[in-house]
Amino acid sequence: MRVISLATIFVALLSTICLSQEVKVHTEPDVGSQPTSDDRLNPSLEIEEYYLLGEEQMREKKWGEAMASFNRVLAIDPKHAKAIQGLEKASAGFRKEGMLTLLKIIGALVLIMAIMYLGLSYKSLLSKVKLRKEKTQGPEEKN
Repeated sequence: MRVISLATIFVALLSTICLSQEVKVHTEPDVGSQPTSDDRLNPSLEIEEYYLLGEEQMREKKWGEAMASFNRVLAIDPKHAKAIQGLEKASAGFRKEGMLTLLKIIGALVLIMAIMYLGLSYKSLLSKVKLRKEKTQGPEEKN
């Protein structure tokens, strides 16, 4: 029972931590994904490049990177409707992926607890069988 209660506390703490985490998005562009210096002269090209990059990252399920790309678009044009929608979709994907990871961890913990419980039950059953066998056998039969 102690193992189960400790695992329950662990799962509760883990889920509380994961669910309370806010998604932090960096608005600073990565060095590898910065537009060229010519594009910086034309904000609409920069917006298009970051928007398309965000769309590509979403197709690849790189949710955090996609969020950062859409945030770059919104830093230039805060009312860019497609970037707002993209950011919402990427955020939802990010949260969904985190919840799936959490569910996998919980499933693994439940499996481990079940195996441990069955192992303890098996040991307990073996010891009970051994005790019964000793009680039914006389002292001369034990040797």
